Amino acid sequence: MKKKMKNNKIKMMHVLILLIFIMGYCSDPVPIEEMSKAKHKITKAESVKADTYAPGYYRSAIDELKKAHNMISEDNMAEAKKHAEEAIKFADQAYSKSAPALAEETKKEADEAIKFAEKVFAEEFAASEFENAKTLFAEGDGALGKKDYITAFQKFEASREEARKARDIAESQAEIMKRNIAEIEDTIQEAIKYGAAESAPDAIRIAQEKLETAKEKVDKLDLKNAAIDIDEAAANARQALLIGQKDWAAKKLIEAETSVNNADKSISALTKNLEEPNIKKMFATNEEARAAMNSIQETLAAAKDSYNMAGQSIENEAYEDSVNQSDEAIRLATIINDQIPQIEVLIASAGTKGAAPPIMPTKEGWKKYTVRLIPKKRDCLWRIAEYDFIYNNPLLWPKIYKANKGQIKNPDLIFPGQIFDIPPKEGSETKPKEEKPETKADKGVETIQDTTVETAKEEAVDENEEAVSQPEEMNEETAIEGSKNTE
Repeated sequence: MKKKMKNNKIKMMHVLILLIFIMGYCSDPVPIEEMSKAKHKITKAESVKADTYAPGYYRSAIDELKKAHNMISEDNMAEAKKHAEEAIKFADQAYSKSAPALAEETKKEADEAIKFAEKVFAEEFAASEFENAKTLFAEGDGALGKKDYITAFQKFEASREEARKARDIAESQAEIMKRNIAEIEDTIQEAIKYGAAESAPDAIRIAQEKLETAKEKVDKLDLKNAAIDIDEAAANARQALLIGQKDWAAKKLIEAETSVNNADKSISALTKNLEEPNIKKMFATNEEARAAMNSIQETLAAAKDSYNMAGQSIENEAYEDSVNQSDEAIRLATIINDQIPQIEVLIASAGTKGAAPPIMPTKEGWKKYTVRLIPKKRDCLWRIAEYDFIYNNPLLWPKIYKANKGQIKNPDLIFPGQIFDIPPKEGSETKPKEEKPETKADKGVETIQDTTVETAKEEAVDENEEAVSQPEEMNEETAIEGSKNTE
């Protein structure tokens, strides 16, 4: 506001001078040239902020110009000229002192702006603006060396504004850097999941430490140094993950090898067992068993392929792929081991499927019953008790259960090929002592029941597939030990 008022006063003085000139005084001529030059010099001093850097000289120049105008109004042209010349002198002094000061001050501001832009890594995030700021700064330095203060000031001012623009752009990257930090934290956690805390402890420690310092620097907008820490943290996190995956992949490969070899041995043992004449005959008549055997052999081939690919992936340093392939080999081997007992049960039941079971009487009215696999109406304790050649009463199933607790772990789950002792309908469920049964050596041949029943007992089979379970007809009064009998 003060500056504007001063300019208005000076303009009014110019108008007064022109009026005096037009009116044509007959005295000494008005010092128009000196007055105009003084005005120009004062304006020039103002352009370099003389009121700030040389306020004394600047005010003196203004005062002298006012006196010159006063002398003109008093028709004292000689004094007016002297005061105008004094105004020129003070204005020159004001400019001479202010111009370099302004240039130096603006240079300082530009330099600080550039340094701040460097701190927020503007050279990376706002390369064009940052480069412009440095170029303009260099040009300002050149002009300052030539004492071209106005040009130097203008260059430094432009440099300062470009640096500030670069800083603003770079500061917006802080949020992106925070997201990068979060991603590295995820990488560290993944590496720890693969055991890198034990296999690559130094890399984990450095990654975590650098991330913490990076967070602090981002909060302080020290983005350049934050970026350095982030890069180092990322490199160590990746190294830890790679080491962890490599070790994990090696362990998984060993586990896969063991699983596949065990599955292979189990299939080989089953195949060898199928060469026994009586078993071979049963197997030949059981289409379901043959299909299941073909299936596990195909599954074994797939498991071996996955295992081989896992080994190749380790050689190619594709550790994550190797882990996935080892897991697949283990999964397939597990399927094989789960299916083998089911195939044994299928073979064991081949000779009796759909036919009336042999009932072998023993002492004091006891019988033996071989559990059958009847797909549409599976054997269960309830149905066995219901058979007319057993009790003709399903509610008596607990008698069978009590007499065979040694081999029935769960009354809801019985298996084809199991041989149960059937107590008399009336009487105790305690089995009487029997004579020593005939041995395999006496028989001279190994039966399929001998080779498969024990496996069927030990392996848990899915209730909805091969396990034979109780139907739902059992009422609460006949339930034993809270068993629920399902189809």
